[in-house]
Amino acid sequence: MSIVNNDIVFADPFLVPGTAVPYAALQALVARGVLAPSPASPLACFIGRAPAAAPAEQAAACEALAARGVSFPAPPGSAVAEPLEILARPRARLRMSVTSRDHEPFEVTLFVHGNRAALAVFGADEVTVRPAADLDQISDRLASALAGRPLEDTGGELLLWPSQLALGALMWAAAGQSPRDVLPRATANTRLALVALSPDEVEHTLADLVDEGFLAERNGDYALEDGYADALERMWSGSSVELTAAFSPYEESRMVFVGAAGSRLLCDTLIAGPGDDLEEDSALILRYLPRERLRAEISQRFRLSACA
Repeated sequence: MSIVNNDIVFADPFLVPGTAVPYAALQALVARGVLAPSPASPLACFIGRAPAAAPAEQAAACEALAARGVSFPAPPGSAVAEPLEILARPRARLRMSVTSRDHEPFEVTLFVHGNRAALAVFGADEVTVRPAADLDQISDRLASALAGRPLEDTGGELLLWPSQLALGALMWAAAGQSPRDVLPRATANTRLALVALSPDEVEHTLADLVDEGFLAERNGDYALEDGYADALERMWSGSSVELTAAFSPYEESRMVFVGAAGSRLLCDTLIAGPGDDLEEDSALILRYLPRERLRAEISQRFRLSACA
């Protein structure tokens, strides 16, 4: 599995070629007490599912690692031993899922221990590891890869209600039209009538959307206000990045970005609580964050400054 494509690069340290470690070697390291995988370790799962290697095969695999200079406990910066130790006792997992119209979806998972993180790709007979990286380095690279540009008109952020998203999709996306297109009044009326609205209800709905600044009337026709057109264009681009950090089975943090590389927006969900004066039960907040603010947000949400 590649961790690099035209859409995003996860972190420079992970671009070096990986080292394949046979499961036979891992089984031997665990049997000898060199590695002690915790219940949260991916090694515990994969070693347990792999057929037990014969003692001679385990010994040969360990000798092959030693011949490559792999030793435990891991010296700082060790290309193989350090990531294996991180994989054995991770404190958190950071998963990144990327979708785009330009390539197949892919997913990368980092395992975090202390202020270092390691990436591993698990195969049928081996695990391929790459040298670990500092968390500061990872948050810096993520901020660069996920940085976007300001929203038109609104600049920093925009609140998008589910009803607006649904009506925008009905009037533009469902018909294969760009959110930048101007809709003739007759077309807008026809598309809104598809949701069983009467002619009077259609007129009232369009007037409400204009009053709340979602739509603009242009010579009797309708267009999305520039900020909403820009936001929906990015949401409907087919490109997104989702970051999820799991700190325990019961605690995780998530960030979702919509839009193609260079145009991404952070997309958070606002849920109404008791006493909140919201028009609907929830809303989407689409935000542009300058690179340094984005880096700080990523570090804070995913504890990339101090993950003990």
